[in-house]
Amino acid sequence: MSPKLIAAVVGVLVGGGVLVYAIANSGLFGDGEMVDAARKRVAIDSVSGEVFHDFPVRDGDSLPWRNPRTGQNTLYPAERCFWTADGKAKTEPTYVYVDTSPGGPGFATCPDCGRRVVPHNPMPPDQLLIEAAANSGG
Repeated sequence: MSPKLIAAVVGVLVGGGVLVYAIANSGLFGDGEMVDAARKRVAIDSVSGEVFHDFPVRDGDSLPWRNPRTGQNTLYPAERCFWTADGKAKTEPTYVYVDTSPGGPGFATCPDCGRRVVPHNPMPPDQLLIEAAANSGG
């Protein structure tokens, strides 16, 4: 084998090793802070209404999720309502449980503002959110 061919083969092997090492340490396969953050949800207990911020959801978990305080499967993704009772927006949401099970109503009423809350509840208009942020100092 010629020295140039040996150098090329060694270069390819070293480059491939570096590439494998970089991919393995990049978090691409499920490790890392961003992946952990993406697996956390705001959950609400369908019985008590208790809200769990940053609830960890693992691969294979199905609804309803297990409440760590009660051991019962009563947790669901929480819907957010950014409205106030006087028709303005607010920067911190009220979390609401919406029963979307077969036979469930598919909506709920926000306990703060009295508005209807639906799955993937729409946000207030941008202008109202800007005003709310300005009034809250944020």
